[in-house]
Amino acid sequence: MQFTLFVCSLLCALGGRFEVEDELLEAAARSSEKEQDREECRTPVDVMFVLDGSSSVEEDDWDALKRFVSSAVTNFEISANETRVGIVQFATDARTELALSDHPDIVVTGVNSLKQMGGTTNMAAGLGLARDMFTDNPRQARRFIFLVADGDVDEASLPLAREIEENLGGIIFSVAVGLFAQIDDLRPLASHPSLFYEVDDFDALGDIVKNMTTTACKASGQNLGVGVSQIDFEHFSGAEKQEEAVQQVNIQTDLVDECFLDETFAKFNPVFEHWTTLAALAERLIYEEDTTILGIFQSFVKDKLASVSQKLASVQSPKTFAKSLGKNLRKAVKKVNLEDAQLTAAEIRDFMNLGLYNYVDRGTAQQQESLKRLEDDLCSGMKSFMKSVAEVHSPLYEHGGYLWHMWQEAWGPVRIFVKVTTQCKVDVPRWEDANNFLSNKQDEWAQCKSAKPFPENQFPSSVMPCARRDDEQNASAASSPALDRNRMVRFLGCGASRVQIEPPVLGQLTDGCLQSDRAEIKAFMTSLCGGSDLSKRECDVYGPFWGVYSAPLESLYGEESYQKKLDCQSQDSSDGLHTCHNPQVEAFKGMINRAAADYIYGSLPPLVTSRSRGWQEGVDSVTSWQPGMAYPLPQERRLDPPLWEIMREAEEGIGVMMISYGFSGSGKTTTLIGDSEAPIGRGLGVDGVLSLYLQENAQKISSVQIRIFEVYGRVRASDGTLMTEDGSGLWAYRVQDGEADLLGSAAAFQDGNGNVDFDALKRKLHEPSYTVTLTESDATPPAVSMKLLLTKVEKLRQNARTFAAGGDPIAHIRGTVNNPKSSRGTLLVLTTLHYKSGMTGTISAVDLAGAEDPGTMVGGFINFMGHENNPQCTRPGTGADADMIQVHMHSMHDYDQMNSQLGECFFLREMLVSCDPSNPAPDCIDITLSNGRRSMVRPDSTRGWIHKSKRAASQHSDWTFTVGRVDVTFTHEEVMDAYAAGAPKGLSSFKKSTSPSEFQWGEHLWGRCIRSSKTGSCSTTQGARLDKLALDKPLKKNEYGFEAKACKDILTCGVPKTLIQMSGSERGKQFRNHASVSQWQSTRKRFFAELQAHMAQYEAQERVYTDDYELHLRYFTKAIGPLVQEAMFINEALNEMKGYLGVWAQHSKKAGPGVKLHDLWPPVEFDILGRDAQTIDSTPGSRISEEGYKPWKFIQSVSDGNYAKMLALGQDHVMLLTMLEHIRLEALSKEKDTKVLVGAFVRTDAPGADPNCDGTRASLRFAQDLSDAIGWRRDTPGALPHLY
Repeated sequence: MQFTLFVCSLLCALGGRFEVEDELLEAAARSSEKEQDREECRTPVDVMFVLDGSSSVEEDDWDALKRFVSSAVTNFEISANETRVGIVQFATDARTELALSDHPDIVVTGVNSLKQMGGTTNMAAGLGLARDMFTDNPRQARRFIFLVADGDVDEASLPLAREIEENLGGIIFSVAVGLFAQIDDLRPLASHPSLFYEVDDFDALGDIVKNMTTTACKASGQNLGVGVSQIDFEHFSGAEKQEEAVQQVNIQTDLVDECFLDETFAKFNPVFEHWTTLAALAERLIYEEDTTILGIFQSFVKDKLASVSQKLASVQSPKTFAKSLGKNLRKAVKKVNLEDAQLTAAEIRDFMNLGLYNYVDRGTAQQQESLKRLEDDLCSGMKSFMKSVAEVHSPLYEHGGYLWHMWQEAWGPVRIFVKVTTQCKVDVPRWEDANNFLSNKQDEWAQCKSAKPFPENQFPSSVMPCARRDDEQNASAASSPALDRNRMVRFLGCGASRVQIEPPVLGQLTDGCLQSDRAEIKAFMTSLCGGSDLSKRECDVYGPFWGVYSAPLESLYGEESYQKKLDCQSQDSSDGLHTCHNPQVEAFKGMINRAAADYIYGSLPPLVTSRSRGWQEGVDSVTSWQPGMAYPLPQERRLDPPLWEIMREAEEGIGVMMISYGFSGSGKTTTLIGDSEAPIGRGLGVDGVLSLYLQENAQKISSVQIRIFEVYGRVRASDGTLMTEDGSGLWAYRVQDGEADLLGSAAAFQDGNGNVDFDALKRKLHEPSYTVTLTESDATPPAVSMKLLLTKVEKLRQNARTFAAGGDPIAHIRGTVNNPKSSRGTLLVLTTLHYKSGMTGTISAVDLAGAEDPGTMVGGFINFMGHENNPQCTRPGTGADADMIQVHMHSMHDYDQMNSQLGECFFLREMLVSCDPSNPAPDCIDITLSNGRRSMVRPDSTRGWIHKSKRAASQHSDWTFTVGRVDVTFTHEEVMDAYAAGAPKGLSSFKKSTSPSEFQWGEHLWGRCIRSSKTGSCSTTQGARLDKLALDKPLKKNEYGFEAKACKDILTCGVPKTLIQMSGSERGKQFRNHASVSQWQSTRKRFFAELQAHMAQYEAQERVYTDDYELHLRYFTKAIGPLVQEAMFINEALNEMKGYLGVWAQHSKKAGPGVKLHDLWPPVEFDILGRDAQTIDSTPGSRISEEGYKPWKFIQSVSDGNYAKMLALGQDHVMLLTMLEHIRLEALSKEKDTKVLVGAFVRTDAPGADPNCDGTRASLRFAQDLSDAIGWRRDTPGALPHLY
């Protein structure tokens, strides 16, 4: 009876704090049963709880820790002759919470009054205080310490633990709680491996109480004279002890009836998906810190949950409500063994991908039996999971679909993520062993586009993301919560934009992600924003975003690879049998492949070892993700959530719109849609998230309808008008016919008032010729067919002839320095999914055109320079290349102006190769030169720069003239300077008679002086070198004469007097009749003949160079110059989209859950948004010609007006918003909402045309602008704690 009253008093004191937890509320009612079940300790025991009270333990977790203590003490008889209880708490230091006591009431008070200290982790102080308490309160009793911690272990703790065991006979139970606990350090603190416990969270402590207290009481029966090290703890631990093992499934067949894998999977999969979403929701609710999101979610669901739990519905705090609900869901997920089911599902995926279902009746009898056993085991695993689910029955779990949908609603209609990638087309296929692929598939790597390497003293990336769960293992536990809630991306830059203070990666890789007092980390963090306000564009820390996707930091940094390089270099490589790889390259490889579409979509990670693959290879294997799991399970990804979380909303009829933004070459198209022509993938390329969705949900879908459209446009850089006569407007693809139709410009879809006529647009877009239907009965699966369709569309877009209807045909996919296949229009892939459930949903992929600052884009092809004779080549006060591009941006498409007024002002990038006219590639362009010659060319690898007249030294050879055995060499520059100088004035008649008149400029070369070998200056006394060699004797300068008037250089104009008749009547009038004269004359004749031949060769070469330059300039103005016009159109469309999505998000927030937005169009807010516009006017002295074009600002035409402000009236001249609104209205017509995922894609490497990584910064700024517009601002307190 005394024990029952003790339990009641303890629980009554604590109950007010924990009324949400059902287990505790029912504890008092079960107390008499507990009294019967508890273990009687045969000897007196002293129990000391040593508890971690540092700041890493959250409030709810502290409550759970107190429940653990209260539950544990109820398993001991507290009295003077039996059990005494004490409590020590440690944080920055330690304090006694309860001195050793044998009075139940005092213990109740001690537990109830526990207040968390907060601070850092000083475990040694806690163990030292427990030791002192035992020492100061001696008696003949077995002593136990229950040590519970979730974080760091300092160096002094282990020696203290051994001291307590050896000197005081203390037995230590060590409990590691949570994902950040330092397991390797906490395990040795236990007195025996069986006394170490590992639990996922504090709520799970209740699961180990019985085992711990039972083991303690059994161990207390050992004679006190027996040392701790001599006790056989294995004998006491019992079957309830959780053993640490590699996570794997080896399901034993327990079926009586035959199982059919496909039929069982059809039943298993919907249940499995439901519980996967519940698991994901549980983790999101527990770890989400944004109280606004949590408050919205609570307001949505609390009335619904009132029928399940009145106490839960009555909780006021959104954070407490979310964590309580999340922990309840998490417990249920553990009970159904979801991770076991996920391993089973991963094995089934391997089984089906390898086609093993077709091999059941083939092979040897042993092989058939082995395969049948595997199939039966998979069936058994699925049935076991479904049985567990059936046993966990609760109305709460039945509401899981509703809770999941409301969680999506709480986040609003628009979410933004950042995808960090590199320019490379190699991805690990999902069926490949990732580690093996990375190591051994070098032929695929050879096809990877190389990136510019970073110096070895730099973090090898332009950005530093910190969102992946598998990075946390490298972080210190005390600081890990800062990492776990870090939705930010840090821009480090490249070239001139590189940060001055590098991330401190020489310690932990994640140091640059964490809040810290270390000076170098604080300096790095602060330097990213400098002294600027966080709301300013200059701040280079971006976010918070809904999700951030990248490779793990260890792959990004290549630390492991660097060590491998050092090990390699230490080996003897004299035999040449091995090569040491550059760690930057190894990091680059890991960075690409571990951020593949499978990871972003949220597929289960590929198995490291698989029974299916083992059967195929003839070896025994297990189903396991260890060691080296490629990426975390979907439910564990809190900051990089799988995109299927949103895409599955389509199954409820909700529209899903995925939008990708980024500079060309950042992987937008491949990630969203896939690439059927990637150099791997068994002929099927790589999947994007859309094809992955179709693939993984094929069993649910009866048919898919695909319609593909494109918004393309160009804006005149001179006045801002839309170039509707050159194909600007909406295009539709008839994929089966291999053609594209220009549906028209905005005017084609306007009503009588000039407003968008959405009904007319819908009728046109739904014409049957633009729809391709894919069904499950097709020979090719819809997921594969869709990739192949998009490949056909890509080829059409690469061919200028596809767009002949546009007036001035130009390919919509063209090569740039950043990307060999840069999309210049926005592609819209509209998929309508007909589900077998009868529901119809839509998933639309909006692949935005490759966004660029037009100056940056053109800068990859042209390099301006100053020119002393042409004021057009220099902007007053600057002369910088970027400034000149801005000034002359309107001229980039005009060949005549570029060739005449600006011809000497720039170099062009040399990059063209010839095409086969009989079978031209899609990106070939036919060009006619001014001499009538036609060439068909396309861009390829860059080879350097070419100029209209300036030539590199290597382009023209020097000229060597030989006299006797002496070679006299004239550099190309010397020859051209002589040619430019023309015939010298005052030239002697004797020289004129021995040189062709058109080559008398060559006298500058003939009369070259003899230079001093020491000073390099001309001799003031000696004659010309060639005269000396021709006459075979030295000459003095004063021996020259017979120059004409105006001669400036006697060696050039005059002749040696020794050649001239100096006596008689012909004195000074004719050459002497002497052999030396004949020799001199013949040498000069040969000199000018060879000079003439050299110049003929030069002129032939120059014609080639001139034609090549003209070819490049004509290509530039025809294919590259329009990039400026396209970029202005693209940027206007993107800026309008930012405003539109922001307006949409704000309307949705005001309307509340379930309210459909029928009045979003026209977006009247653009009347205000459009006020900050720049007028496109190339007139000298105009504002834009002085300040330059700004990609992030709206544009205003000189004649057509402000395009953004027209949207407020319902008039859309650009048409991107028209198409986005059409997609939204399609769902709205069925009274369904639309969810929008916007991805900003950034490159980690420095692109060839963007050495400062301005494209990456622009993409992050775009994402930040949009994030600010929908209400996720980085200057929100708490987003960047290290800067507040």
